[in-house]
Amino acid sequence: MITYYTQFSNFASRYGKACCPVMVGSSSYFYRDTDRKKTWPVEARADYYSTTPGFLKNFAGLFVVDIEHLDMSDPKSVEHLKFAVRMYRVRNPGLRIGIYSVLPKANYYAPVLWEKDLYWAGERKQWMKDNEALANDWNSLASCVDFVMPMLYESHATGDHSPDNWSKYASAQISEAARYRKPIIPALWPFFEHDPGQQYVGDNLVRRMIETCRNHRADVEGLFWWHQSDRIEPDSFYRILRSA
Repeated sequence: MITYYTQFSNFASRYGKACCPVMVGSSSYFYRDTDRKKTWPVEARADYYSTTPGFLKNFAGLFVVDIEHLDMSDPKSVEHLKFAVRMYRVRNPGLRIGIYSVLPKANYYAPVLWEKDLYWAGERKQWMKDNEALANDWNSLASCVDFVMPMLYESHATGDHSPDNWSKYASAQISEAARYRKPIIPALWPFFEHDPGQQYVGDNLVRRMIETCRNHRADVEGLFWWHQSDRIEPDSFYRILRSA
């Protein structure tokens, strides 16, 4: 049976099975202002991380560090993430902590197009090399976390909303995530970006999402379904989850 994780307790009852809670430390926790490229200096943030709200002290679910828009080729970005993880552990040493969409680095086209295009073949080699670099020593970013969370949103795949292409993309992300030898909890979202707004990916793709992750069940511990407070999934989405 697949374990589901959700950050909103009011959605859990709709799954029809036990759900594990998730708390997300979003990008807004880590930036000086609305310009996401202006990160706080690491040394200036120690007090913030170590004095987070009291509810974190007794939180028993997963904690996901979500700092987006960092350049992961920059060693300072890696240190920034490692520092964030360490400081959350100060507040709650028992937290299970992971980082969203970094281990492995999200790459949307190379896993799908590399066999058809020499450019993407080269990008795929570099992508795999970069992923390995985050795991290659005792003090690596991967060594700091308890689980990894590859981002498997359909909206970041090839843009054609093809279940086959999404499966190829997702399988490659999961295979790369396995190199870190940590439990894998993919992040999924049943919508895709559309102008204007967002649209439901459709029942067929939701089934494919679950099926693909289940095919990797030796590595995948569970699935984290991202919800937005202003987006309500159709009833059919929950029927599929309850029957999976």
